Amino acid sequence: MKTSKRIILLAALFALSLTSHAQRFEWAKTIDGYDQSSSDVGNKIAGSMTDSDGNLYICAQYSRSASLCGVNLPDRGETINMVVAKISPEGEMVWHKEIYGYGTTGGAALGLLPMGDTAMMVCYRLIEPGYQEWVDVFGTRYGWQNNDFDSLFAGKDSLQFYHLYLLCFSTFTLDGEITATHYLTRACLDTNGNPFTGADRLHPEDSLKILVDEDFAPNALTMDGEGNIIMTRMASEWVTVWVPCDTCGGNQTVPTRLATWNGGVGGVRYYVDGRRIYDFEMPFRAENWNVQMLKLTPNLDSVLFCQYLAYDTVGYGETSDVLADFKMCREQSLACDRDGNIYLCGTVESPLIGEMLGDTVVWDSTDQGYHMVDIFDTAYYRDILLDSLQPDLRIHTEHGQMFTGYLLKYTPGGTLLWVRQPQVREEWAAYPYALVSRSSTYYSLLMHDEDSSLYILGNFCPGSALDTTHYQSINFGLGDSVWHRHKGAGFVHLRASDGGYLGSGCAPAPNGAATAGTLAVQDNHVVMQVTYCRQLVGIDTVYQHHWPGDMDDGFTLAIVHLDNEGHLQNVIDLGNDDTKSRPGQCLLRDSILYLTGALASNAYLGDITLYAGDNNSYIIKYVDTAFMTPYVYVAPPIDTTIIDTSTVGISDFSIINSHFSIYPNPFRQRVTIECSETLAETAWLTDLTGRREQVRLTAEGTDCYSLDLSSRPQTTYLLTLITASGKTHTMKLLKQSDIFSR
Repeated sequence: MKTSKRIILLAALFALSLTSHAQRFEWAKTIDGYDQSSSDVGNKIAGSMTDSDGNLYICAQYSRSASLCGVNLPDRGETINMVVAKISPEGEMVWHKEIYGYGTTGGAALGLLPMGDTAMMVCYRLIEPGYQEWVDVFGTRYGWQNNDFDSLFAGKDSLQFYHLYLLCFSTFTLDGEITATHYLTRACLDTNGNPFTGADRLHPEDSLKILVDEDFAPNALTMDGEGNIIMTRMASEWVTVWVPCDTCGGNQTVPTRLATWNGGVGGVRYYVDGRRIYDFEMPFRAENWNVQMLKLTPNLDSVLFCQYLAYDTVGYGETSDVLADFKMCREQSLACDRDGNIYLCGTVESPLIGEMLGDTVVWDSTDQGYHMVDIFDTAYYRDILLDSLQPDLRIHTEHGQMFTGYLLKYTPGGTLLWVRQPQVREEWAAYPYALVSRSSTYYSLLMHDEDSSLYILGNFCPGSALDTTHYQSINFGLGDSVWHRHKGAGFVHLRASDGGYLGSGCAPAPNGAATAGTLAVQDNHVVMQVTYCRQLVGIDTVYQHHWPGDMDDGFTLAIVHLDNEGHLQNVIDLGNDDTKSRPGQCLLRDSILYLTGALASNAYLGDITLYAGDNNSYIIKYVDTAFMTPYVYVAPPIDTTIIDTSTVGISDFSIINSHFSIYPNPFRQRVTIECSETLAETAWLTDLTGRREQVRLTAEGTDCYSLDLSSRPQTTYLLTLITASGKTHTMKLLKQSDIFSR
């Protein structure tokens, strides 16, 4: 009996330990190099991953006099250097390898790709050392005087390049051993298919060397299940050559930029380890706003496909001819599913038309919106055409929408399947001007392998940031709508098969703004790392941030924890005050959350102070046992009034409170809702099994709506209504059989 009681007691204690919510910051580290640049590029963590033992692997770049986990990192002057490191679960350095140089030469970190739980691929950029300079690459030194870089390409078509810029891919074991390194570079071709050669008139000995692209770096990078590498890059297909000057007199030359858009460049040639692997002929004159996508084999020995995302644009409206600065932004994100399909999200930027026409963009306090003086009645927009064989597949932008997010799905062979993007619709007619804040920006994309769905993190700005009384509807995917108010960071959850809407959530910043960083997903937990200004609402705390002085636009880092339907679980404010802090990556594995990013002022993590230094990069380990079990949302108490059904007929029975009147209840096919507040056009309906889905209300007049539930089975439901002020009201409905009404 005593043994039995003891087992029961231990089981109870174990169950209690599972239900208790333990959370803490375990440690925080910084890369604290002196960032001599004002562009915040000196200290940056470009990629990270974890293994099954909880070790953390990072690929980062750093400035001079840097240290990490108590280890001083080498550097030789005003260069950007790079480190690949393994950090134990306790925050100790296990191993590290660096790229550092003398002079202007160093290494720039670009990304890290996990290769299962045994290896990783690190992407970085190298520049050939200049005069009397050298660069140390993971323990091997390459100098200018001995032409050491040429040894990388020994026997590879005997090619010679002028001032090499290399996109490098090194494969590491998790013990720090480098098993392979490949060097990718590219050169522009003239209209006859030959690479441009020659340097400048000061170095005639280099006249036969091939000129390579100096701006060759990926926007986004990923790897499919077979180890193939997919990347995107901006279409900067131009080269500077020295040509004779007809008007200078004598034998003089001048630098001239030749490009695809002026007809001077006819193609691009890709080289791996100095060997020519692929020639890409321009199918059209690619503008510099375009983006190119490549898919390469695991060893980079061949290109599987190479193509531009867009082939043309089409403008509409009176001013469509001036939209020359229309462009696809460099911020993009890639993911692959188990079948090798490719998903790409990004943002299209439309310039302010007022700026292009020389007009002034002003704030109109009466109409609560930005508009362009003298031309605010002009309607314009421009579509980006993506596939000449499928003209309906396009990225659409609307009047006054500065930023437009998009999601594209491709087959493994690069054929475009569909386009999904949020469309912002004005729900009121009081704002005739183009609202600057009407925009959506996609930052990062995550493939959730557990259910083959997609999570996209971005900024959604359906209305004026200062407008706190109106909603706008944002339409995602296949016609489903959700309601957002205020400018804010958030996620949208979509089906990978067709891009259909599954759920969404946002950082609760009702009187301010939040900016997205990155996100992590486990089970139905969604963790976002964001920055916010003015106000962020937690479970039982409202976090306030006010920038010192007259300006109220400083930003603070925060962690926002939601479920995949947008229910808030936790908010952690880091308490820093600056305008330069930027979130990095979120990595969630079991109960451990790793966070990276950069600070410009100190942050406070419980009893841990994270010192900013000079734009330090940070690594934070946070533990929360809540991540271990799926989150179960408990609806708020039912807001209803009990009515004695013995004194009223079924048709008269209703739910009545100070805000709502819902009748008939019980009902057979539909209910009518009368209320004293404006309602969102969508509500939530939950049945007895806990299944929860969105339903659409139909406006029947002022403060009156109807809800058609004729296709629903006979049972009891909870109906959650959302008001324009953001409040929710949940009520119980009973559906009866409708056979007597037929």
